[in-house]
Amino acid sequence: MKCGFVFCVVFGFFMGPAWGAGFAVVDDATSSTISLQLAPPAHTDRVQVFVGSSPFSAERLVATLDGFPSSVVVSNLAPDQGVFVRVAAYQGESFLAEEQVHGVTLGGQVWSVDLDSKIRRVHLLAPNIVQVVVAEEWVEMCPEPEVFEHKFPVDPDALQVGVWQVSRHDGVPIPVTQVSRYSCGVGQADLDSPTQGHIHTDHTFSLHLGEGVGASEVLEIVLPDGMRVLFCFDENRSFSPAVRLNQVGYNSAASERWAYVGSWLGATSYCRSNINDYVVLDTAEFPTTADVVRVSDDPFVSPSVVAAGLSLETRVALETDDGTTDVKQIDLSMVPANDAEFRQIRLAGVGLSYPFCVGNSPIYKSFWTTMRGMFLNRWGGLRTSEYTLYDKGFPDHPTVYTVTDPAFQLTDNEGYFALATPTPIANEIPCVGGHHDAGDYDIRQQHHRVSKHLLSAYEANAGALTDDQLQIPESGNGIPDILDEALWSLAFWEQTQREDGGIPMGAQASGHPHLSDWCHDDPMPYWLFEATSVQTASIGQYFAMAARLVRYFDYPRACALQRRAER
Repeated sequence: MKCGFVFCVVFGFFMGPAWGAGFAVVDDATSSTISLQLAPPAHTDRVQVFVGSSPFSAERLVATLDGFPSSVVVSNLAPDQGVFVRVAAYQGESFLAEEQVHGVTLGGQVWSVDLDSKIRRVHLLAPNIVQVVVAEEWVEMCPEPEVFEHKFPVDPDALQVGVWQVSRHDGVPIPVTQVSRYSCGVGQADLDSPTQGHIHTDHTFSLHLGEGVGASEVLEIVLPDGMRVLFCFDENRSFSPAVRLNQVGYNSAASERWAYVGSWLGATSYCRSNINDYVVLDTAEFPTTADVVRVSDDPFVSPSVVAAGLSLETRVALETDDGTTDVKQIDLSMVPANDAEFRQIRLAGVGLSYPFCVGNSPIYKSFWTTMRGMFLNRWGGLRTSEYTLYDKGFPDHPTVYTVTDPAFQLTDNEGYFALATPTPIANEIPCVGGHHDAGDYDIRQQHHRVSKHLLSAYEANAGALTDDQLQIPESGNGIPDILDEALWSLAFWEQTQREDGGIPMGAQASGHPHLSDWCHDDPMPYWLFEATSVQTASIGQYFAMAARLVRYFDYPRACALQRRAER
């Protein structure tokens, strides 16, 4: 048995499901493997396994198995790629039958996927540039005391200066003429101890090849440390980040819609002591036109063309002496609108862009997603399964405290309340309203911009912003949902306004919350900052603005807001 890329084979008679005319089915997948169950024809005494990037195209033989195997696991595959696996059965030298199936390895940029190797993704960035993303991840080996280790051994500097090898499906090598790299932190393993520095890092290696890969190919990539990866590339099926576009989509009413081709490739030396070490993408090897295609849900069906022959025009010329990248642009203004359909840009010899849509739905999705973020960041908000997957059946921070002792009062919006000599926890005020800060749970002076922008957005296009749009608890109350969210923001300032009309700058604790605590688990008390004339004037004008806009839907609430503005 020859087993270069197949690490698990089980022999025997398979008594599983009925297979019909086929005898292979994908059973499971990881980030580097695809498992198949087999039911070869009777009298089979040899099976060959091939992998390809498109149906019955150029293939690489990965195993020849003697006997009558009932399962096989194809290994060393690149993550996040479609793989066509063909299994051929023989009796002696006589061909009996074959079956081709399609599987998809896990991984890519989805962090919830547990990688089973240090490779996160492989793709083409240009016809002659392969990018390999190596994940340097940390795992906690012991909680007490905390001990972290690399999930997989990664030495990015050694990978950068080492020898990379690339070969085609038939074993013919492709010379690697240059290796550049950039590294980027993508997460942290030890959120409880932010100073420890166990940062998850992705190292992107760009392999500059002496020739283009072609339209469809199965590449074997050998890393300097000996690790082998099979990358199944097909220009009609493989993703490439070379094209930068609006991934949500484009407004069909827009007179201009553009996509761009370009990228920064990092440095050829990890020391980066000279600007000449930096590498920018030269688009000279790119095709002169691109197509917009509709990708089928059936991987065996090639994409259909929606718009063909869109020119790649120069937007920024290549200037290697100052690091300016070469950027091309693609005019998408002639791509027809269709809210129900996502398309991709296809570059010959490079691959497919992220999916995008042209229509009204991308604009609504952007609006809905932004407003969903506001809803989930409500101070004191009740988030239940009726409105969100993040079901928390009780509100967070339902009260704040007033500081009466001048020794503890704060007028500095950037400060924290005293911890060494604790600020008294007294003068409790029930408070449900406002929105949390960006990375923690306080409310600060600048948060008046929330109500400002929401009220202004409604006033700018009131006809498009209606009630029952956003799946929030107030939906259906007769008030446009965007105004409901603005009123939630203002509610904090309403409840904390003093009798003399003064409005505090916000609420703060004695420091940042514990980084592993959700807002509803945060045990720290929050005190009100002092009121200032600037804050009072700012919030007062939004009380008045909200009163003017809400009066058509809730007159008593509008009157109450007007009185607070006048106070």
